Amino acid sequence: MEKKASYTQQIGKNVMGSAVKGTYAKNGLDDAVGYYNNLSMGSPSSYLYYTGYYGNVLFESYIYLNGKTVSEAEVDGFAGAILKAITKPTDVSKAKTYVEPQPVTQYVTDALGRTMEVPASLDGGIITIGSTGPLRFASMFGVYDKVIEVDKGDVTDNKNGRAYSYADRYDGLSVDTQTHPDNKLESATVESIAKKNPSLIITSESVWNNYSENFKLLADRFTVVVLKNQQMQYMSEADGSLSDFMVFNIDMLGKIFRMEDRAEELISGIESVIADIASLSGSSDEKVYVAGVTISGSNTLNTTFPIYLPFVLNGVENAYDGGSTENKVVINVEEFARMDIDDFQQLADC
Repeated sequence: MEKKASYTQQIGKNVMGSAVKGTYAKNGLDDAVGYYNNLSMGSPSSYLYYTGYYGNVLFESYIYLNGKTVSEAEVDGFAGAILKAITKPTDVSKAKTYVEPQPVTQYVTDALGRTMEVPASLDGGIITIGSTGPLRFASMFGVYDKVIEVDKGDVTDNKNGRAYSYADRYDGLSVDTQTHPDNKLESATVESIAKKNPSLIITSESVWNNYSENFKLLADRFTVVVLKNQQMQYMSEADGSLSDFMVFNIDMLGKIFRMEDRAEELISGIESVIADIASLSGSSDEKVYVAGVTISGSNTLNTTFPIYLPFVLNGVENAYDGGSTENKVVINVEEFARMDIDDFQQLADC
């Protein structure tokens, strides 16, 4: 089977806090392989990818279960049901008449206040534009197989601050035909995207604002949704709830993908992790200074981070109190020498 290698590559990966399990159950089939994941976010849910063949009949299936987990025994039973359908098919005259339900028309309002119709299908593919947010949030919904074009950095530099790329192999996309310049929508990109006729284009406020005229050209023909800008410094509010931009983006994409239950699981699941961290945190009067290597590269000792997420989550007091809210600041050496610092947090490349 051509797809066997791609299936086995998924086995053992950690996706949304749980390990992907492999299955070779075939229950009489000539060959079969699959992988499934019992997600540990909020209420029980799971998904199963399963493919195989019997004789000259090849099949491939994807199943998402809400409120239920998958077991090896159930996969074996599923394989048996497929074998029976192939070898002992029911006469067509006894088949129930099935009418494909028409999708209910739904609407979403994006970060710019634009209201648009939710695509009836994503078969035309998804394109993300912008390296901070669009692909990261889309990946939370397991739509990797629908993504047809991304920022170049998501393919060539996909492990630099892009943890989602460890779950989905975006580096397998073609640099020449499935990428565009990072955080840009140039005229040439507009033309190439239009030729692909995508079902959905996802971007962020900042990228839209920089290339609004070109985005409007695409929005006249395709569904273009704009996410709130991803904030690098924080992800939760003072009360432990998920930040507004996170909730907005997850909720909107849940509607766009018609996966509202998944959106609820993500929000409640992340908030439960934040609450768990808070329950383990203590208190200290020490002022801690942080410096070192981050996803943005190496930094001098007098370069620090005004809002450092691990400090925020653990209630640690940042020794820097200069008032900046930038991602990082370089402190004058004389000023650095006079700072009230009780402890250093040195970040190493890992």
